[in-house]
Amino acid sequence: MKFNEEDIDFEKINWKQFEELSFDLIAMFSFHSLKWRQGGADDGRDIEAYRTIYNAMVHQFEEKWFFECKKYTSGIAVADIHEKLAWARAEKANHFVIITNSYLTKACREFIEKTRNSESFKIHAIEGKHLKKLIIKFPEIVRKYFIDRYSQLVQNSFQVWLYHDFLPDEKTLVEICKNIQFERLSYQEIGFLWFVLHEKQYELEEYCKREELELIDVDFVTPYLKKSANHSYPVLTKNEVENYLGFNTYGLAWSRSEEADRFYASCHYEIKRTEYLQVCFIRNEQNLDVRIAFKNEEN
Repeated sequence: MKFNEEDIDFEKINWKQFEELSFDLIAMFSFHSLKWRQGGADDGRDIEAYRTIYNAMVHQFEEKWFFECKKYTSGIAVADIHEKLAWARAEKANHFVIITNSYLTKACREFIEKTRNSESFKIHAIEGKHLKKLIIKFPEIVRKYFIDRYSQLVQNSFQVWLYHDFLPDEKTLVEICKNIQFERLSYQEIGFLWFVLHEKQYELEEYCKREELELIDVDFVTPYLKKSANHSYPVLTKNEVENYLGFNTYGLAWSRSEEADRFYASCHYEIKRTEYLQVCFIRNEQNLDVRIAFKNEEN
């Protein structure tokens, strides 16, 4: 699943979820012994953590970090952090970090710059734009707090199939097809959706008829496959065509190996006389290779 900064909308979460998100993010950066001080007085920090510093000259030592999380709709003022800094000083922290979806006001920024030189600990600020850049590095955090249920449904279905060989049912497929935003999906997930729709085409048609729903054209995924092309054309080399029993350069081909947990699928589309699309879907145990190639002879 592909994410960008626009996917991170802090309005979707409340202040408590923001603290939890911050906790998860801190854990990704080599901190340990994290404590989330929920409920009651937080003694000047929402999260306390430690970091081990390795130094060949003086051996390793520990640093104490205090994190204050601020989910605000306006800027962070001096009054919002003044007491927190006093706690960091009293508790002999080595670092104090403000994490906010918002920004520091001009007065607060100037106050921090003046205070840095006189404090025994370092002061850091992670503001909204920078925070998004950090979060985007960890797709699991983006998925947990910000992604819509349909994109999450595709991701979960993909993982269940990859590790347990179960495909989503027809009701789930209809729900996905009617609501999914393809731009949120990776090429692997788009390839997976293409495969599932072809694999369960008959069952899907029967379900739609039984429930009196509009039939789903399984090839509606084709335009998104074109945009997701990640491989040169053709997707299979001559040797691969010969080695993969059941594969076919043209048409639709499926094959399952009896020797191991392997599955192969390939398809060749002639969209029009000058446009060709090929999809190759190879699963070997829990490893998946998705190849999508698009060729336009007019270019």
